[in-house]
Amino acid sequence: AIQRDPASRVHILGIGQVMPDIAAILSAERLAIVLGAVAQSYEHVIVATPSLLNYSYASRLGRFARGTVVVAMEDRTAAGVAAVDRLGGMGFPNIAIVAVAPSAPSPKTPPEVAAA
Repeated sequence: AIQRDPASRVHILGIGQVMPDIAAILSAERLAIVLGAVAQSYEHVIVATPSLLNYSYASRLGRFARGTVVVAMEDRTAAGVAAVDRLGGMGFPNIAIVAVAPSAPSPKTPPEVAAA
């Protein structure tokens, strides 16, 4: 289930072939077991999720976090600031906002492989 990214030293625990049910994952009792085991095995663990603000169980991730990054579009930084306040209230620590400018990829440029 954990695979090494061929372009880096990163190991990835993928989501599989179907779009996961985020609410079911956050409410699963196994979440703490999996995150605890991964955190003991790796120095850094990055969990990429869609917005967690609408999920009541999102605070379960907050107890494992050492830091949190909110990514907001450059023209929506006010929404990013509001998300920081709500996530802080849910137990997420050390929150930073990253504002990104929308960009259209050039059709002649090959896609980059990136891992965090």
